[in-house]
Amino acid sequence: MITATESTVIAGASGSGASAILTPASGSGDAGQITLWTPTLTITSGAGISASTRFGGGNAGDVTGNVDRLVLTTGGQIASATRGSGNGGQVTVNATETVVMDGRDNGGFRSGLFANTSGSGAGGRITVNAPSASVMLGNGATLSTISTNTGRAGNITV
Repeated sequence: MITATESTVIAGASGSGASAILTPASGSGDAGQITLWTPTLTITSGAGISASTRFGGGNAGDVTGNVDRLVLTTGGQIASATRGSGNGGQVTVNATETVVMDGRDNGGFRSGLFANTSGSGAGGRITVNAPSASVMLGNGATLSTISTNTGRAGNITV
C-alpha cells in the first residue's frame, strides 16, 4: 500500500526501462496487490503501475487507485494482465474529482487502464468510479480488456 498526502508522480523511461511500481509474477505464484491513496496520481512518459503475470499459472494482482485526480499522459499506464493460464486482476480507480487519460508515448504505447489476457486465463476487469462528467479520454488513450488467445476478455464499467 502506498499513501501520499499531496501527490504521487511516476514519470519517464530510459534505455534501461520505464519508471514503475511493479508486483509481477512468473510461474505458479500470484502477482501482488497494489493499493494507492493519494490526492493526485500522475503517470506519464511511458511510466506505469503493474500487477501482471509474465507466464505460468499464477494470477495477476489487483491494482486500486483511491484518488481525487488521476492523470495518465504520454503512455502512462495502469495494468493487471495475464500471459499464462492464471486469471487477470482487477484495475479499479475511485476518483472524487477527475480522471484524464491522454495520448501515447514516443514508442506508440497508449495511455490508459489495461486488464488484458494473452494466455488461456481470463482477463481482468476495469472499474472507474468517478463523477460522470469528469472522465476524459483523448488522443488514443484506452480502457482495454482485450483477449488475444483463448482466455475470456474482462468487463469495463465506468
